Amino acid sequence: MEPLSFGDSFLVRSRGSEWIPIKEAYLIEATEYEWFWENISFSILLMQGVPLTYRKAEGGVTGQFMTPFQSGHLTFTVEQHAYGTYVYPDDRKMTAEQYDMMLLDILDEGAVCFDHSGLTIPISTSGRKRDVSWAQWSYIDHGFKDLVSYIRRFLEHPLKRLTDQETSLKREQIKVVTNRTSQWLERHYAQDPSSVIPANVLTYVRTDTYNMYENRVIKRYLLEIQSLLVTYMHCGLSDVEEKAAKYGGLVGYWLRQGIFQEITSYEGPIQVSTIFRKHPVYRLCYRWFDGLYQHGNERIGFEYPFPLKDTFALYEIWCFMQVMKLLRKKDLLKNAANLYKSTLDRFYLSLAKHKGSHVSLANGHHLYYQRVFQYNSDRFYSFTQRMEPDITLESNKGILVFDPKYRVPTNLSTALGEMHKYRDGILIRAQETPAVENVFILTPSKGQEELRYFQEWYHDRYRMGAIEMVPGQPCNPALEKAVVNFMQSV
Repeated sequence: MEPLSFGDSFLVRSRGSEWIPIKEAYLIEATEYEWFWENISFSILLMQGVPLTYRKAEGGVTGQFMTPFQSGHLTFTVEQHAYGTYVYPDDRKMTAEQYDMMLLDILDEGAVCFDHSGLTIPISTSGRKRDVSWAQWSYIDHGFKDLVSYIRRFLEHPLKRLTDQETSLKREQIKVVTNRTSQWLERHYAQDPSSVIPANVLTYVRTDTYNMYENRVIKRYLLEIQSLLVTYMHCGLSDVEEKAAKYGGLVGYWLRQGIFQEITSYEGPIQVSTIFRKHPVYRLCYRWFDGLYQHGNERIGFEYPFPLKDTFALYEIWCFMQVMKLLRKKDLLKNAANLYKSTLDRFYLSLAKHKGSHVSLANGHHLYYQRVFQYNSDRFYSFTQRMEPDITLESNKGILVFDPKYRVPTNLSTALGEMHKYRDGILIRAQETPAVENVFILTPSKGQEELRYFQEWYHDRYRMGAIEMVPGQPCNPALEKAVVNFMQSV
């Protein structure tokens, strides 16, 4: 898509780069830019309706702005004239596909580790379920915008087909005598020689109808999701209930459209027709609804909701589950009961701050999620401030710290500088010596600078560094080495 622009007189630049016209700029979300306009006669400049501050400079005016933390269209308004450009995604931010991968990875590992929990409840792990689950709600929540687009396009240009409809017409209104009309006349009047053509004749008229198979299937899907959203409206989570009511109202609005009044809902097994395979809109609709029930681990859910804007929280949990998966494959996992919380017939992954969520490992080791260290802690304590590293692997003699940070590929030095407080500020109470053996940042992107932080020699020399962890890719050997070395050395 070609971004709109101010023209050549409005210039922008990021820190340390050259001035370029905004129509040539590649704006990235959540990034600060300087702007310069060769015009001093305007009164106000708005970005997305918000005034930008500016100051006079030689030859014009200048100022700064920060792009929103989301991609899409960006509008500047000057003297009631609107100019548009486009903000492109930041490769540091998780995509919706990576979000799905993380969520499913967490639920899959949660179901597998349930065997080590010592708890007893039937867990279903089949591929498709019609019951509600957090994975399914997440799919609905951050995919509903796509569904709105698909249904809108469907309502604009629905397919229809010709069908023969039986009707009775006056004989003078019949323009073409079909074979069916002739057969009807012969069957009812040909045996009586004295009979004449009746005033009304049964014939067949070809008309357009929307009541075709694919449209009936889509109506069935909409009725199903409408019923599903009613269930989420009474799930007990206020934000989910509010969103489900909003989505349900929109689905009800779609079903009240004229086209759906003519269509009858399809009943029976659904087959993938040629239209569902090849038509651009119908294919997207079918794929969206087909994915609605592909959440097999519906009985293992989350105690707390994680919206897409809080992907960093989900990334932290995903990294924790990846470390636990690595330990499980090494046959070091003993008991994971502390990760689960039961309510009625359902178990939840209960991972949150101050919950003391941990996994018991072989040889008396433990894996903690967001362990708290403070001055009055028992075995390990902080002699300065309260500390909460995201992931800690602990033995009786030492600690290995992992700190997931999914948005730091261009600022790793600052992030690693913060890691010093963990490495040097957490002590073994009995010996008053540093407890942390190594500390590593986990990040989904290396960026373009400071690649030495990811290299093995750096990890060995300084006992800290960064490890790349990307959803959808195999476990990084550097993570495995750090975990195995710690388990064998302390």
